[in-house]
Amino acid sequence: MASPSLLNCQVFSHSTRFPDLKNATSVWPAVMEERPSDAAGRDGENAFVTLMEKKTGARIFREVRVRSADGVTRNEIDVVLAARACLIVVEVKNWAGTVTLAKDGSWTQQRRDGRAAGGPLVP
Repeated sequence: MASPSLLNCQVFSHSTRFPDLKNATSVWPAVMEERPSDAAGRDGENAFVTLMEKKTGARIFREVRVRSADGVTRNEIDVVLAARACLIVVEVKNWAGTVTLAKDGSWTQQRRDGRAAGGPLVP
C-alpha cells in the first residue's frame, strides 16, 4: 500500500475547502445503548485507523465536525489523513460483500445476498 504522501493528491488549503477543520472538535454525547450497526461502524473505523497508523506517516484525525456550505448544518468526516502533500478525506462504511474498482474509476459492491450497488468515485 502506498503512503498517502506518495499518492497523486490535489493540494489545497484546508482553510479554503474546510473552513472549520482547524477548529474542529468531536462533540458527541455519551450513548447509553449502542445499536449493533453503530458498533460495527465504529469497529470498522478503528480497524481502518489502526491500519493507516501502521502503513502511513500521515497524521490522523477522527470524527471531524465541519459546517456545511449553508453555514448551519454540521457534518461528520469519519477520518482525515493529513499527509505531506494533501488531505485525504475518508468515509468508512459498514458494508458486507466485495467492493471492486474498475479502470474507469467506478466501483461496484457485490453484496452477500447477491444484490449489487455502485457508482463513480468522487473526484
